[in-house]
Amino acid sequence: VARDIRKLRKYPNARYHVLHVSLGKTVQLVVDARQEGLNVSCEVTPHHLFYTFNEIRKGETSFKMNPPLRDGYDRHVLVKALKNKDVAFVAIDHAPHTKEDKGEHFESAAFGTTGMETSLRVLLDMYQRNEISKERLVEVFSSAPARYLGIEHRFGHIAEGREFNAILIDPDKKAVPVTDSDLSSKSGNNVFKGVSLPGKIWRFFNSSFHFEVN
Repeated sequence: VARDIRKLRKYPNARYHVLHVSLGKTVQLVVDARQEGLNVSCEVTPHHLFYTFNEIRKGETSFKMNPPLRDGYDRHVLVKALKNKDVAFVAIDHAPHTKEDKGEHFESAAFGTTGMETSLRVLLDMYQRNEISKERLVEVFSSAPARYLGIEHRFGHIAEGREFNAILIDPDKKAVPVTDSDLSSKSGNNVFKGVSLPGKIWRFFNSSFHFEVN
């Protein structure tokens, strides 16, 4: 990241986005670059907000990921940076792999974990622990990434005359363990299986249809 920022100084009109920050030091590099006037942003994954390397379960190769999990200090910095907008939004880094690709050994296992089905519940866990406000939760999960991608005319806000794309949730639903039945992916490599997470997703809506979640 430091190398890329040095290069960016030669092209100050360019935009640079850092995927999946995991270190507090990286966040500081991004903050310093923005203070210089450079167009730099970054995102963080749900698993880096939730876990440290001390919580890797023995033999669970879903925890092999890139970048890897860090320590408690880095997790603390990431949570704080997401709250104060030094980190722009949350990105899932959904990486499905077959059981054979993940295997049983960290040395040979493929990198990555799935996160599509559990990401919002991780943020709701942060909300229930007062690590993020409900307004900021909506922003990092919806409006901020839509704005970054240039599709905020379709996603991230609800208003009369706009296309209706939304999720109806119960943010205060009591935490229950994540099970295989919660995962639609054919891949089972999810680091949150067995972890109790709060919240209930009731319905998905978009401008042409909606459906309920059992």
